[in-house]
Amino acid sequence: MKPGVTFEALYEHVYKISKSPRGLAAYLIETSYGVVLINSIPELFKSYFNYLPVHPRIICITSPTVGTYGDNYTGIEFVLWTYKFFNQDRNLEKLKIVGLKENLDTLRKRLSISMKGDFQNDKSGNENSLLVNTNWAEIIVDWVPVENTISLQRLMIRFPDKDSIMIHDGDCCVFNSKSELTPTRFSLDLVSPKIPTIVNSTIHTSRNTDALKLTVIGNGVATRSGTTSSFFVEFSDTKILIDIPAYYKEKLDELCINRRSITHYVISHLHEDHVEGFSELIFDFIHSNTKLHLVTAKEIYSGLLTMYQGSFDLDISSFIDFTDIEHPDSSSVFGKLYYETRRNYHPIEALGFKFASHNKLIGISGDTLYDPHLLNCLLENETVTREDYEKLQPSWFQDSSLILHETTIYKDKVHTKLKNLEYLSNQIPSTAVYAYHYSAHSEGNYFATQEMLNELEEHNQVAFRYCELKGKISTRNNPNGSMHNIAGIFNREKNVLGLMPHPERAVSKLLGSNDGLKILTSMVISL
Repeated sequence: MKPGVTFEALYEHVYKISKSPRGLAAYLIETSYGVVLINSIPELFKSYFNYLPVHPRIICITSPTVGTYGDNYTGIEFVLWTYKFFNQDRNLEKLKIVGLKENLDTLRKRLSISMKGDFQNDKSGNENSLLVNTNWAEIIVDWVPVENTISLQRLMIRFPDKDSIMIHDGDCCVFNSKSELTPTRFSLDLVSPKIPTIVNSTIHTSRNTDALKLTVIGNGVATRSGTTSSFFVEFSDTKILIDIPAYYKEKLDELCINRRSITHYVISHLHEDHVEGFSELIFDFIHSNTKLHLVTAKEIYSGLLTMYQGSFDLDISSFIDFTDIEHPDSSSVFGKLYYETRRNYHPIEALGFKFASHNKLIGISGDTLYDPHLLNCLLENETVTREDYEKLQPSWFQDSSLILHETTIYKDKVHTKLKNLEYLSNQIPSTAVYAYHYSAHSEGNYFATQEMLNELEEHNQVAFRYCELKGKISTRNNPNGSMHNIAGIFNREKNVLGLMPHPERAVSKLLGSNDGLKILTSMVISL
């Protein structure tokens, strides 16, 4: 596996996040005013937050730049989203984005596409039943155009030219992008874990070239370790990549997928975690002087051009062969592979898919807020048509061999709650339903359905819980959000133990604790 993103401390209070030593890089600088972020890279938030859990107060941007691993504006969207979510119960202080006006306009245009839309309650109190045209980038951000220099309390930020930044904190120069910056303290290799494939049954490895195959490239989200949701569908000579993860070439190589064999690139929607690798992708096609066969809805394609054109000097549409998936010129968009699409209920335009061949049908939900009560409200208030309503029902998937359906275990209102996915699954019992779009907690946490939790408690299968020093169970001492503070569980026979904390990392006081020896020693004695 090739090296992942690295997080480096260059010198006191200055950190670098990069994919390669001489390539794109983002910088975090701790100042008297707060943390300053300079530019971005794909997968920025997940690459630094576990090691430096802070939100920037200022983002400084230079001119848009694209390279082998993407562009220097991708990653900012989810810095803004997480800033909003972490502060949603407080009075939100706007995050300042500072730069030359032309650069701010480029980023502003991109974020106006991907950060629009909000779900609100209707007059009857039905949750999330109204879609409001909200531009979150304008609500979260204080856009600060500068011609050369801006002062914020003791902080002075200077732009000597469109590609350079200097920052003084009082009398001290704390950052100069033109200086040679080298690591002096430590470097952390943030190689992602092996890409999860959900379950083996979702990958069909038959040598029959006419078999319908599905490979899960990633099933995660932008804020957690691992690869964001992306899928590879194969049938005969048709090879389809659905959504483009960051550093897509490496991730395809890891799964032995020949990217040069891909015939179609499909985009489900334009939230950043589904197009993180697009600038890298189109950069590759421009440099090979070939055309990318892109298949999506017309509005999504138009938004994609708006988002990314500002990062390129060339007209990127001249390197794209676009097919409108909803209104194609030909019925054979994917050759002999049959497909259907639907419009999902999501803050921005989003698609769901079905692919079928030889009596084998697979469904991919795409990002959607599925809630049976909500859908009935949407039909009653005519937010959706009867046709769209039917496509958003479980019955749309009823002939599928399997479904990959997005879900969330967090408190957000734009994705399908786990309990509603369970309901959907019960409505089509003959279809295998697998969840995606959630991700394992970066530190590890335990979650389960309420039914499973009740069984664990009833049969006394909880082995360990996170607690206070004297044994009191409280949310304050739950480090990672595990349900019921669970840190370890037994099987029914109590001869198998699943444990989240690592006792082998606490076997010596030199490591900070030797408490893990008690568990390991008891295992040896029992054997």
